[in-house]
Amino acid sequence: MERKRYGKKGDHPFVVDINDIDEESGLYIEIRRPFEAFLPEEGKTSLEPVNADLHVTRFGEDIYIKGTVKTTVEVECSRCLAGYTETIEAQVDAHFFPKMEEIDMEDSSEYNFYEGETVDLYQTLHDGLGLAVPLKPLCREDCKGLCPKCGADLNAAECGCSKKEIDGRLAVLKNLKLDK
Repeated sequence: MERKRYGKKGDHPFVVDINDIDEESGLYIEIRRPFEAFLPEEGKTSLEPVNADLHVTRFGEDIYIKGTVKTTVEVECSRCLAGYTETIEAQVDAHFFPKMEEIDMEDSSEYNFYEGETVDLYQTLHDGLGLAVPLKPLCREDCKGLCPKCGADLNAAECGCSKKEIDGRLAVLKNLKLDK
């Protein structure tokens, strides 16, 4: 079983030569790259390189990729705006087919294709890691956020602002009496 490490200087970190894939045992790949190499548009800072540990197998011309991609990033809580670190991890499970002329590529967006003797893993790893980044990160599940009046961090202490004030648009509802 061959193990190949990608990400060293001179290697293209995301392209696998299908001739390196043993048909019986496959190929184990370790990719270590900066976060920005995977998700440059995300604007987040990674505390460590992205680690992708993948097992690549081949059955005829079909290529299968299975493994994990993970890193630790600095994010900002969407409720209290405090910075914190979060480990993000994604499972990678992809099937690549050789590109054929008779396939309409516009109708096959859910498939992965390769041409020639190499498979480019960039888009698969990019998408997996991108989906693992939280849309609304929380520093903790019970984060209380910021006071909407004074902006105090409610996780640190209560601010003393009145909690009874009713939104003026809903004030007429407080006089409404419901029969039970």
